[in-house]
Order: sequence, then structure tokens, then C-alpha cells
Amino acid sequence: MAILTWRGLPCAKLFDLDRHRIPARGQEPEHWHYDVRFVVRACTGEDFRVSAESLALAWGSIDELAVDKSLEPSIRRMATRWLGRAGQASIEPAV
Repeated sequence: MAILTWRGLPCAKLFDLDRHRIPARGQEPEHWHYDVRFVVRACTGEDFRVSAESLALAWGSIDELAVDKSLEPSIRRMATRWLGRAGQASIEPAV
């Protein structure tokens, strides 16, 4: 796993890569989109800001993400992968 310094956080670990097709829209043709997902440990009271690229942000538990049928399948897959790694059911990052 890659370990990097990222926006003042002590470290972030690459956890998941997801590739999915984006359908053609307007003059933009169908194309592949890639999500690069990191494991980041946030401290209690950490705030976030919604940006122009974010429709909504919220803190939530990995356990809830894994079973929430309203979420994209790739998000549920990522959460299930996290919970299943090495038989651990904790949200603590593996070192």
C-alpha cells in the first residue's frame, strides 16, 4: 500500500481502485471513470467542506455503508472489503 502525506494528514493509505463506465451525455462520449479511494483516519470533531465536486458528504460507519442498498454497488463493495480484510471487523486502518 502507498503511504503519502496528504493535506496535513499524517498519512493516507491507498485502499481501493474502482473503474466504471460513464454513459455518453451531450457531446461527451461514453468513457471510463476511475475512483481512487484512500483510508484516512479522522479525529473526533474533524470537519469537512462540501465542494463543487461533492453532491453531499457525511460521516458514517463502515458497517452501515456495507448494507445500505441506496448506495452505489462500488461503495458497498469497498465497505465489505474493508470489513472482511484479515477477518477484522474494526474500522482501524491496517498498518
